[in-house]
Amino acid sequence: MNRLLPLSLLFLLAGPWARADQNAHFIGKVIPSDADSQDHFGSSVAVWEDLSVVGSPNADAVYVYRKEHNGSRSKIAKLTPPDGGSNTQFGGSVSLSDGIIAVGAKWSDQHGHSNSGAAYLYQVLPDWSVQFLHKVTAHDADATAYFGTSVSFSKGILAVGAPSDDHSGHNDAGSAYVYRLEHNGSLSPLDKLTATDANASDEFGHSVSTSHGLIAVGAPSHNHDGSTYLYWQQENGSFLQIAKVTDPDANYASGGEGDGFGHAVSLAGDLLAVSTIGEDVASVAYDVGAVYLFRIEEGMPHLLDEVLAPISDMHNSARFGYSLALSYELLAVGAQYHNHGGHSGAGAAYLYRIEHNGTAGLVEKFVADDANVSDNFGASVALSYDTLAVGAHKTDYWGNTDAGTVYYFDSWAAANRAPVDIRPEPFLGFSPEKEWLLYDLQTGWLKSAESLIVDAYGLGVDPSDDWNLTIHEHGSASSHLVHASFTGAPDGSIDLTKLEFNLPLLVPIIHDEPELIP
Repeated sequence: MNRLLPLSLLFLLAGPWARADQNAHFIGKVIPSDADSQDHFGSSVAVWEDLSVVGSPNADAVYVYRKEHNGSRSKIAKLTPPDGGSNTQFGGSVSLSDGIIAVGAKWSDQHGHSNSGAAYLYQVLPDWSVQFLHKVTAHDADATAYFGTSVSFSKGILAVGAPSDDHSGHNDAGSAYVYRLEHNGSLSPLDKLTATDANASDEFGHSVSTSHGLIAVGAPSHNHDGSTYLYWQQENGSFLQIAKVTDPDANYASGGEGDGFGHAVSLAGDLLAVSTIGEDVASVAYDVGAVYLFRIEEGMPHLLDEVLAPISDMHNSARFGYSLALSYELLAVGAQYHNHGGHSGAGAAYLYRIEHNGTAGLVEKFVADDANVSDNFGASVALSYDTLAVGAHKTDYWGNTDAGTVYYFDSWAAANRAPVDIRPEPFLGFSPEKEWLLYDLQTGWLKSAESLIVDAYGLGVDPSDDWNLTIHEHGSASSHLVHASFTGAPDGSIDLTKLEFNLPLLVPIIHDEPELIP
C-alpha cells in the first residue's frame, strides 16, 4: 500500500508523474512527455500486476508503464504501428494479461481495404523490454469492418471485435475473431464468432471480454436496445454460443429505446458485467446508464444485481457504464459525461464491491481534483488487484487541448475501508493522528461475522472472541476486549493501542483505551 501525502501537497517525480491528495486513495497520474493536442491519451487503459498500458489513438501510440516501489509509474516503452501506418487509431483498444499486450488499430488499411483494421501483440520480457510478436488481420478482411475496435487477451486467447463486418447478407452486423497464442510463440486462428440471430447494424463486436474459456461479445445496437452473447470453448478449440443476454429492463415490444446494452462487457471468473449506457431512470433523468451483473452457472447467466450511480449523481446523459472492469470481487464503472463541481462532462468513476450474495455495494466515487469541462474522466477504466486506472482522454495541459491523462488509485484500500455514510451522526471527523492510524492499518475488512481479520501485526483472532464496542458522538470509537485469543505473536508483544479493524458493519474502530479483561 502506498503512503499518501498530507492534504494540499503536490509533488512531481522524475518524468510526467504527478501525485496530489485529491482523494484518500489517489496514487498519482501519468501524462506523456511528448503529448500533443488531440492525442486522446487515456482513451484505453489496461493493468496487470505492476504493468499498465495506455492508448493514445490519435497519436497512433501506446505507452507501457512499470510500477515502482514508491508507487510512481515509469515509462518503459512507447509502441507505434510496426508496419509504419498512420491515422490508424492504434491504441484505440488495449488489453494486458500475463505480460502480453494486445493493441487494436481499427482504421488500419489492410489488403487494399480502407479501415479494415488490425491488431498487434507484444510481450513484456523479464528485463522490462517490450518485444513485438504478431500483427493480426481478419482472413476475410473487408473495407470499414473496423477490426480491432475491441481487443481482449487472457490465458492465451485473443478476441478481436470487428463491429462493422458484413456477413450473411447483413451490413455492419459485426463479428469477433478468436486466436490462440501457442507456447512456441505462434498465433493460431480458432474461430470467427457471429450472432445466430444477426441483423444489419447490430455492432456485434463493439466490446469483447475473455476469461477462462468464455468469451462475451457486446452488440449494443441489436434489436435497437442491444444484446450480449456468450461463447464457450470446445475441445477442438472452436467456440459455441451458449447464451444470449438482453437488457432486463428493455421494452423490446415497443421497438426498444436505444439503451445500448452491451456497450461495454467484462468477464472475471464466473461473473459478467454488461453496461447499458442509454438506460433511463423514471422521473429522474434519461440516458443515465446502468450496469447489470450476472453470475454464469452451468453455462447460463443469472442476474445478480442492477448497478446504478448514486441518486444524487443521476442526470441526463451521464452515460454511467461507458467503461467497465471486473477484478476479483471488485467492479469499476466509468461515467465520462458525469457533471460535477460545476464542470459539465468532467467525468467520474465508481468502485463497487460484490458481496457473497451477489449484490454490488458502492465503496467509493472517484473524480479528478483538477477536473475541467469535458475532461471525460472515466472514458476508460482498468482494475488489477490493488490498482484502479482511470482514463480522462480530453484533459488539457502544457498548452495542449484534449491531450489526455490517466489517474491511478489504490482500489484495494478503497474497497476495504468503512463507507463514510455509515459513520455515526453527527460525524465531525477523527483527529489527524487517528486519521493517519486509520490509513496505516486499513488493509483488512470483515467479510462475515465469523472471520475477523486484524492486519496490523499479521495476527489471527479466534472467531468466538467477544468485543464490546462504544461509538462516541464526535465520531471516534473505542472497544473493550472482553476475550480474545491472538495467534501469530508471542505473549506480551501485542500493543492493543495501535490495533485497528472493521466490525460487521465496517465501522472503523480505534482502540483508545483498550482493557483486557480475564
